[in-house]
Amino acid sequence: MNTISFIGAGNVAFRMAIAFQEKGYIIPTVWNRSRDKAVKITRALNSNLSAYTAHNAAQAGNYTPVPTGTPSISTLSFEDLLESDMVIIAVSDDAISSVAESFSLAMKNAIASGNTNSLPICVHTSGATPLDALSPLKELGCQCGVLYPVMTLSRSKNVNFKDVPFLLEGSDEKALKALKGVCDTLGSEYYVCDSSKRLKMHTAAVFSCNFTNYLLSLAFEVAGDAHSLLLPATLEMIRKSFLQSPKMALTGPAKRGDMKTIEKHLELLESLGMKEHADIYRTITENIITRTKQ
Repeated sequence: MNTISFIGAGNVAFRMAIAFQEKGYIIPTVWNRSRDKAVKITRALNSNLSAYTAHNAAQAGNYTPVPTGTPSISTLSFEDLLESDMVIIAVSDDAISSVAESFSLAMKNAIASGNTNSLPICVHTSGATPLDALSPLKELGCQCGVLYPVMTLSRSKNVNFKDVPFLLEGSDEKALKALKGVCDTLGSEYYVCDSSKRLKMHTAAVFSCNFTNYLLSLAFEVAGDAHSLLLPATLEMIRKSFLQSPKMALTGPAKRGDMKTIEKHLELLESLGMKEHADIYRTITENIITRTKQ
């Protein structure tokens, strides 16, 4: 498998496209309903390709691996994607089904007119969306799958995909083998699981990432300019939680049953007019106390 095209032009598509190109895959086409966003990805890919090409010329072949192939193009036509070996649908969760339906219609027209020789493997990147969302493509004969990175990807931050685990699901062995091959090329750890297990992991990630981020935002507001002093204790708590367990890493007044300190904290928050902070503090404290008694 040499060519991978993308539907979607968000953070996931951007980071994956760059990473695949740097591992030698050709990224021929990026589709997005707003072509301007797709152009931003293809511009980055083509700039990357030019830089590698210039470096290779200077190093006389002593530099590997290198992106290869023709420049990437943006498109508003699904038919431009059909010659790729794999098409990655990296759009919002609620758009996956409709995109799959639209892509299948374009594919059906191409098949009827004899304008395609083979069908691409079609995958989405969502943690919460079942593989069945791609059923219109599967019904046409496409191998389908899921390539879900258990990591928040940002356009503004480079990612070493050796640090990104993937959850994989395939409609058949061919699709699964292709996804494993992609992960092997990236050097990424991967696990094969069905849609229900992937949803469970996605839910868990919301607790560990999104909710933690929300609690940090509350902590920053309480600490003010001194919030950087929280970093060592926060990192140590996370380290202990993963090396031991969250239960063993737990500390603080709620675990100790120190009701006087808890009341002081609540009085402070209420005096500062931080009702949201006080409500969250009270709810979580009550839950910790209940858990420590079990």
